[in-house]
Amino acid sequence: MNGDEQNKKKLRSDAIFGKINQFVTLQKDETAKYNSLFTKVTESIVNILKEKDEVFKKYYQKTMYAGSFYKQTRVGKPKEFDLNLILCLPDIDSVKIEKGRPGFAKIKFDKRKISPVWTEHKVLNKWLDSEGYLDNQKLRGWFEGMVKKSLSPFEKTPNKFSICAKDSSTPLCEAEIKKSGPAFTLIANDGSMEFAVDLVPVLEFSQPPPLPNFEKTKEPWHLVPKPLKNGDAPNQNWRYCFYHYEKEMLKKNGKVKPVIRHMKKLRDTQNWSILASYYIETLFFHVLSKNDSDKNESQTTLLVSMLKELSKAFKTGSLNYFWDKTFNVFGELTKEKIVGVQNRLDKIIKEIEADPTTMTQYFLTKEEQEKLKEIEEKEKTQPKKEVNVDKTNGLSTTLPLTRETKSEKNKKTLQEPENGETSKNEIKALKEMVLSLKAEFKDFKNSIKQKPIDETPGAEAADEKEMRKLLLLLINEVKQLKLNVGRLEAKIDQTNEQIKNIKSQSTFFDVMEAAVPLFN
Repeated sequence: MNGDEQNKKKLRSDAIFGKINQFVTLQKDETAKYNSLFTKVTESIVNILKEKDEVFKKYYQKTMYAGSFYKQTRVGKPKEFDLNLILCLPDIDSVKIEKGRPGFAKIKFDKRKISPVWTEHKVLNKWLDSEGYLDNQKLRGWFEGMVKKSLSPFEKTPNKFSICAKDSSTPLCEAEIKKSGPAFTLIANDGSMEFAVDLVPVLEFSQPPPLPNFEKTKEPWHLVPKPLKNGDAPNQNWRYCFYHYEKEMLKKNGKVKPVIRHMKKLRDTQNWSILASYYIETLFFHVLSKNDSDKNESQTTLLVSMLKELSKAFKTGSLNYFWDKTFNVFGELTKEKIVGVQNRLDKIIKEIEADPTTMTQYFLTKEEQEKLKEIEEKEKTQPKKEVNVDKTNGLSTTLPLTRETKSEKNKKTLQEPENGETSKNEIKALKEMVLSLKAEFKDFKNSIKQKPIDETPGAEAADEKEMRKLLLLLINEVKQLKLNVGRLEAKIDQTNEQIKNIKSQSTFFDVMEAAVPLFN
């Protein structure tokens, strides 16, 4: 067995991956706390904007909850959220979408055919330039001013506001406004917890974007007014956003989500600030599009493979935007910024391949390493529990940020079908692993038959002992896998029972109220 084969064998186990996962997944209790406040605050903000500004009230269409939290690739506490406020402007369905700078597009209106409202309304009239292009700076400037003006009646101190629940005078929290790139960030704090919400005006389109090889589905795509200072016509260029498509791609490949989160955890622990979350996700989009990954490989193996892909990107200084290959998302990173991170990354990869147990010292902080030691010591004195390797979605939450329904029991059971589907996928993967092990076992027996006889004194006994050891190990693994399959099948039966219960106990309106957030 050569060096590469030995390394691959060491990475087959997800035991260490599972241990680190305890410090990566979002916890149910934390998510529930943020859920209630976040939902109330965002509803209140949108209602205030609609009440205080006629333009927003007329052209606001809906809210799109976006970001890594909703892709289930978020690491750490649920303290940052993206709230895309979709605007439906006059004549938006008949505009011409033109190719802009790499990664961006231009929105052009035909001034000869546009509705009179564009010229009659003093606000809208400022948003189109002399050529008929929608000016992202003008629209963004209006949005930021509108938010501040709408919240001004609730201002306590400069840029700090008291936010009340809908139809109530009781304060929910205090909120502070900060400017952050294309977003207008609202930092909410109720005294016990704090989170940031990026409020972003977004335009939605159903016509295909001017990009080659774009496979259109029923889902819409969006353009965001990202501020640009340099280059050709910065005010005319709008940044692409294919959130629905990216979310669906990850949903179909749930196994990669925990791996993405582990890479983000490594970045955070190592303080690699240059490595944005979207860069990591972009690496995976490219790999998933090739559809050549081994579904039976361990998540540890996939993690090391993706770390190597990241290292290659650092070496070339290039990582293409998945939706527009002409755009290098690493374009703003200098060689000086990259080289230190790359050298450290290569060292980590080398050590993990040699000894996977070293993962904990790189992925976990010193406090987390101490906590892990405490957990392991405690487990030694208790019955052995199955390690959660997190092979699919991996969040500890059942569903992120769903609204409260009339019946908490109904809400819980409504979420079970997704878990049932997850269980089916796990069973399928485990059965495939059993078949794979059986095939390996067959090859192993054949290799034993073909193995040349070593006539060295004592060699026969040593070979027999080694073969017996390997056979026992293989038999135990198969038994454990079969046991897991049985447990998961029981879980699916339980889920089906819960679905039957909800159908018999809930009214149609209760079910619909609980199900609506699933489609946001």
